[in-house]
Amino acid sequence: DKHRIAQATLDADADVVCIQESHQAWTAFLSSAVSQGAGGGYPHHVFHNEGYESAGGANVFSRFPIVESRALRPPVENSWFPILYVLVCHPTFGPIHVFNVHLRPPVVTHGRPSLTSMADTA
Repeated sequence: DKHRIAQATLDADADVVCIQESHQAWTAFLSSAVSQGAGGGYPHHVFHNEGYESAGGANVFSRFPIVESRALRPPVENSWFPILYVLVCHPTFGPIHVFNVHLRPPVVTHGRPSLTSMADTA
């Protein structure tokens, strides 16, 4: 239930939250649902999607300003998940570099599980 996920995100009381397997509709709901709340919620967010219609995107939600963001290509052969990098400006600790990294699941590129791919990604 998306409302429970939004509430759990707020209840976690983290300064920065990284979400994976997101898409436009989910991002629109979640950004609205968590933008306000205890402690001010998460008014700053960045979403990156490689053009997937369904899940496959990444979000970073922050209590503090995000002053830079970009998608990075992982330096791993056959990896299809980009890394979402953001620079958060924390009022006490200064700049904080955050990398939302989606680990590669134990499947080969054509979608079937494989012991070889499990060893390659372990």
